[in-house]
Amino acid sequence: MVKRAVILTLFLLGFAFSSEFVTLNFNAKNANSKTLLVKAINLSLDEINARVAFINEFSNEPFFYSLNLWRDKSLDLNKIYANFIKHGIKISNIAKSPDVFDFTLDARNLKIAILEPKFNEPVVLDRANSSYFINLNNATKLIITPTQSSEWLALIRLYDDNLNQIELIQKDSPVARLELDLRGASYALISDSIDINNIKGGLTLNFKKE
Repeated sequence: MVKRAVILTLFLLGFAFSSEFVTLNFNAKNANSKTLLVKAINLSLDEINARVAFINEFSNEPFFYSLNLWRDKSLDLNKIYANFIKHGIKISNIAKSPDVFDFTLDARNLKIAILEPKFNEPVVLDRANSSYFINLNNATKLIITPTQSSEWLALIRLYDDNLNQIELIQKDSPVARLELDLRGASYALISDSIDINNIKGGLTLNFKKE
């Protein structure tokens, strides 16, 4: 594993700064959920502060996901290896041409490594610049309370194991407390229906398993 990481680092360091975009192409043949794989790829890119300029193509069979990243001075594609491993993705091959990287992925052990609930204590979500994506970890009930400084207009999407949306909760006025039935849901996206900046002081989550 260390050897492959070193090879990947040397490989990615070799690209030249010749255009404003870097194109990343991802292929995979063994992902149980293509939607989940796209989410894991996007999360991995977010975690290295990559900025997506636009999506070129997406197909399910065979899986192919192509996107362009802005070529920033802070963009470090070497870090993508560790983030992929965290989400259960291995890079089995890389092919490179000028400004284009073709990744072949082994996604047999795909998972989403994100915040998971604690059942014995509240989970505090600090102020964020984007929506909160949460692994519900078999919780059956969730109570959400915003801090007093947050004017939260709740927007919550619940997803099953394959990231199919199964419920949408949207409020048009601020809420002080929201209780959700999570049965059948595996993931939740918690946001604000107008502006994520409304959640100035963060949110407190209390999970229950019955």
